[in-house]
Amino acid sequence: MTQKAINYAEVLCELNIDAAELSDMEAVVRENPELQEALTCPVVSREKKSEVIDKIFDGSKTTVKFLKVLCNNSDFDQFFEICREYRVLIKKKADVLLATLYYVTPPTETQKKGIEDFLKKEYKTSDVELTLEKKDSLIGGFIIKVGNKEYDWSLAGRCKRLTQRLVTR
Repeated sequence: MTQKAINYAEVLCELNIDAAELSDMEAVVRENPELQEALTCPVVSREKKSEVIDKIFDGSKTTVKFLKVLCNNSDFDQFFEICREYRVLIKKKADVLLATLYYVTPPTETQKKGIEDFLKKEYKTSDVELTLEKKDSLIGGFIIKVGNKEYDWSLAGRCKRLTQRLVTR
């Protein structure tokens, strides 16, 4: 995540941009790689980019103006990062912690609840939004990732730590 993307996301939060509207725009851009390429291409003029944006999206919305600003500043390549960071900031504002659980075997509801309770207590938050992702390379166990911090209870992680201890002796 670049500082520039974080700065843009913070401005969007201050402007109270509608998250659903931004999400819809993100989906349109993701589904149309040609659009993404045109809006990031330095050869395409600002005027043409602005025309394309007006034709595809409703020109009166603040988010459309935001897309034009990104194009004018040659920052459209950071659009997806900005959207991701914006969602994080919105959740943070609502006191919701975003975390990802990497697993080999899906957790039971009881295990999932236990992990959420652990994260609520650890980060002193009222709610946790837990994303589940299967990752066979863990061999067994799981990893919880919150921002830049990882809690590694995987077999692969334990083997790695054991190897490190043995090598340093």
